[in-house]
Amino acid sequence: MFFCLKNKIICLFRMHRGIFLFVVVVELKLLFHNYLNVIHLSIFLICIYSFTLSIDLGTKSMKEFSPQSA
Repeated sequence: MFFCLKNKIICLFRMHRGIFLFVVVVELKLLFHNYLNVIHLSIFLICIYSFTLSIDLGTKSMKEFSPQSA
C-alpha cells in the first residue's frame, strides 16, 4: 500500500510540480490514518485471539481436572 501511494506521489510530482506539497500532505495524512486503522485492527484481532485462546485453554483444563472424568 505504501509503494502505491509513493508512486502516486512521484507521478503527480512529475506531472504538476506546483501541487506537490499539497499532494504530499494529503497523501501522508491518508497514509497515517490508514496505518492507524491497521494498527487498531491488529490490536483488536490480537485481543480477540488471546481471549479465545484463554477460553479454549480454560475449557481444556476444566475437562482434564473435572472429578467426573476420574
